[in-house]
Amino acid sequence: MAVRNRLLAHDMLFSLIGKASALYEELSSGINTNISLDQAVKLAWLLPQISEENIKIGVIGPPDYVAFGKSPDGMDVVKPRPQNLRLLRDEIFTTIGITNPEMANATSEEMMLAESASVSILNGASTPGLATRTQDFLDIEGVTVIGTGDSPDQQSSTLIIDYTGNPYTLKYLVDLMGISENKILHRFDPASEVDVVVILGYDWANNNPMP
Repeated sequence: MAVRNRLLAHDMLFSLIGKASALYEELSSGINTNISLDQAVKLAWLLPQISEENIKIGVIGPPDYVAFGKSPDGMDVVKPRPQNLRLLRDEIFTTIGITNPEMANATSEEMMLAESASVSILNGASTPGLATRTQDFLDIEGVTVIGTGDSPDQQSSTLIIDYTGNPYTLKYLVDLMGISENKILHRFDPASEVDVVVILGYDWANNNPMP
């Protein structure tokens, strides 16, 4: 809002649009978008026509949208709360609230199933058969496990790696398996063969609800 007000108050919009081509050329190496320069200019011209009462504002901050925590190597980090961020996104950028209204009152399991994320289980605890037993357990709970294996590294605590953005699956696994939210890594890779990888640690090997 501050940028908008400054642009409109000082008639800077006309000046910036006149320099749009040069600015785009200068900044293009750091811009990743499917919007063309012509489309961006057309959007800019709409700015004076949008009244303040028609602008929605959301603030991403603790405790609802981010949490403070530690990375696996001990660094202080800010951890997003993807489920809440999705709801805020839908509230701000749609006119109907959440994108999928019928999911508003859905259970954690129903939201996980709707996400249809594929999960791979790796044994990082050197316990024979742990990954296979965990697959059987998660299959019963509705999780789509597509493979198991051994982790090249041992893990004291169970770790989740999310490659394609699956907040509902992550939440379901965290609640079901008692995994710390600080043990979730987001490594976006749309080319990944699996959506989520769970690396089982000694905490799961020594204390789990499996029969």
